[in-house]
Amino acid sequence: ATDQSFSIQTYIGGKSGQLYKGDALQQSIIKAGEEKVFHYTIDQLKPKLWSPQEPNLYDFNFAILQNGQLADSTTIVSGFRTFEVKDGLFFLRLLFFF
Repeated sequence: ATDQSFSIQTYIGGKSGQLYKGDALQQSIIKAGEEKVFHYTIDQLKPKLWSPQEPNLYDFNFAILQNGQLADSTTIVSGFRTFEVKDGLFFLRLLFFF
């Protein structure tokens, strides 16, 4: 086995439309037999937040490309939300929840 070069493309979208589509990592290298965790940030997303009353969900699709060809992909369904505990009270999306 030899070292492999690959790119990761990311798509985030849902019922309300596309939030992001682009190359998250370009021409990264992983050595044969190596396990590696990659982190990246996507700025300026403006998703509709998830709540029990409004369960806004998005498809997060990650595709691995080798030599410009699809090698693998996966889709995860999830939502964006903000939790906070202030003065012993639990807030979801900055609204008192319990």
